[in-house]
Amino acid sequence: KDDSGLITMSELENLLKNEMLNAHLRALELDVGDAWTLFRLLDTDRSGIIDIYEFLRGCERLQGGAKGIDLATIGFEIRNVGKKLAGHMERSEAQLKALACHLASGTAQDPARTAPPPTVMASA
Repeated sequence: KDDSGLITMSELENLLKNEMLNAHLRALELDVGDAWTLFRLLDTDRSGIIDIYEFLRGCERLQGGAKGIDLATIGFEIRNVGKKLAGHMERSEAQLKALACHLASGTAQDPARTAPPPTVMASA
């Protein structure tokens, strides 16, 4: 709408209200009932905007009915889970390295040697 050649999420929502565009998308067998899902699938560089090339390539990739969109959604979710898992693994590895260094430096104390002696109660 602003002639920038770029589409934001709100612009996509407004565009999807256009019956002519919806007819074209239906001809490609694209079900675009959810603008947010479509936007994140089309925004391949995660910039928050879609350029004309992302839009055209994305529609081409998603055409073929719900199966294309479903597969793309699953792929998107798998990539997100993979990124989160990689982050958790990096943090875990850093914590394990810190623990190994701590243990290797001898600063870890044996609880049996540092525990106070047991108190003995005098028998009457």
